[in-house]
Amino acid sequence: MKNFKKIIAVTAVISALTLTGCTSKETKSFKEYMNNGDYIKAATYYTKHKSSIEVDDLSGMVKTQADSIIEQFKNGKMTLSAATANVQALLSIAPKSAVEELNEKIKLLSMLEISQEQYKLGEERYATEDYSNAISCFSNVIEEDPLYSEAQSKMNDAKTKLDALMNEAVGQAEAEIRQYIGQGKYTEAIEALNDFKIQYPDSEAAQTLSDEIEKSLNDEMEKNIASYFADFDFLSAYSYVQNLSYSFDYTSVSDKLNSLEDDFTDYVLAEAEKDASSDNYEAACAIIEIAMQGVGDDNTMLNEVYNEYMKHLPKYLVDMAYMSTNGDVYINSQLTDNTSVTHRNSLFVGKGNSECYIEYFINGNYDTFTGVCGCSYDERESDLSVYFEIYGDGNLLYTSPTMTKNSVPENFEVNISGVKVLKIWYPNLGPGWTARYAVATIYDGLLSPKENTE
Repeated sequence: MKNFKKIIAVTAVISALTLTGCTSKETKSFKEYMNNGDYIKAATYYTKHKSSIEVDDLSGMVKTQADSIIEQFKNGKMTLSAATANVQALLSIAPKSAVEELNEKIKLLSMLEISQEQYKLGEERYATEDYSNAISCFSNVIEEDPLYSEAQSKMNDAKTKLDALMNEAVGQAEAEIRQYIGQGKYTEAIEALNDFKIQYPDSEAAQTLSDEIEKSLNDEMEKNIASYFADFDFLSAYSYVQNLSYSFDYTSVSDKLNSLEDDFTDYVLAEAEKDASSDNYEAACAIIEIAMQGVGDDNTMLNEVYNEYMKHLPKYLVDMAYMSTNGDVYINSQLTDNTSVTHRNSLFVGKGNSECYIEYFINGNYDTFTGVCGCSYDERESDLSVYFEIYGDGNLLYTSPTMTKNSVPENFEVNISGVKVLKIWYPNLGPGWTARYAVATIYDGLLSPKENTE
C-alpha cells in the first residue's frame, strides 16, 4: 500500500514537470508575433489557434503592448492609422478586463493626433506673427503629448508678444481718439471709441476715454454758453445746447438744456445787480429788458427784479397805466407847445361840460413830480382859460397857473413823498365847451424816486 502511494506521487511530479517545461508551438509563434510588434498577425493567429495558445496574463500583455504602441506614436515612429489598427487588433483578443483600457488608448491616439496637428499649426501661426491664433493652437496641445511643455513655453511667449502688440495698438487708438478730442471733433471721437470697444472689449481705457470725451464736450459747452450769456443772447445759447442734445446722448447735456433758462436768469440778475449796487438802475433795467427779449416777458424772477429796479428810476407819467379816470385821456409823443418846442411826453384830460380827472397808483415809490405846464401850439387861437390841480391821497399839492393861448410854459415841481394815489384834476369849463383841454397840457411829466440814502 505504501509503495502504491509513492508511485502515484512520483507520477504526479513527473506529469507536472512535463507540463511546465513544455510550451506549444502555437504559443511560441503567438508570443513571437507579439514581441516583434506584429500585432495584427498576432491577433489573427491567436483567433485561429486560441485553444492551443497558453498565456499566463493575456490582459497584462495586451495592455503593455498597447502602451508601447502609444509611445511609438508619440515619438513619431508610428502613424496614427497604424497605431490605431494595432491597438484595435489587440482589442480583438483582449480579455474583458482589458477592453475598457484599450478603448481609452484608441481615444487617446485620436486626441494625440489632433494635439500634434495643433502644435504644428501653432508653430506656423507663430512664424507669421499671428500670435492670437498661435496661442489658441498651443492651448489645444494636451498634457499626454511629449510636446506639451514646449507648447506651453511657446504659448507664453506668444502671449507676451501679443500683449506688446496689443498695448501698441491700444496706445495708437487712444492717441487717435484724444486727437479728435483736442480738435473738438466729438462725433469722430465717439465713433472711434465705439470701434475701440469692439476691437478691445477688455480694455479698461474705454471708460477713461469716454469720460474724457464727455468732460471735454462739457467744458467746451460751458465755455460757449458763457460767451452767449455775456452777450445776453439766450436764444443762441438754447439753440446751441439743443443741437448738442440731438447729437450727444449725455445726461449732462440734457440737464443743461433743462436748466438753461434758470442759469441764464441767474447770470442776468447777477450782472444787473452789479449796476444796481452802484445805483445805476437804468443800466440794470436795460440788461433785464434785453434778457426778457430772449426768455420772454413771463419770466417771474426777471419781472420781479425789474419792477423793483424800476422803482428807483424816474418814470414819465405817460408810461404809467392809470388807475381810474373821469374824462378822455390824451397822450401825444410829438406835441408842440405855443413857443414851437416839441415835447415827446405830453398828457391832458378833457371832457365837455364836466370836471375831469385821472388817478395813478404810485404806492409811495416817488419823491417828486416835475414837468412843464403849457398851451398847445394847436390851441394858440383858443379863447379858453384852463388850469389843473394835483392831489396826493386827496390832499391838494399844487395848482397850475391859469393858461391861455399867449401864456408862456412854466415849470413845476411837486413834492409827492409818501403819496400812494396821485390825482390830476381839471375844472368844468362850462356849457358849450368841447373836450379840448390842451390849453393846460402837462409836458414831460416825470415821477422821480426817492434818493438812495444808504
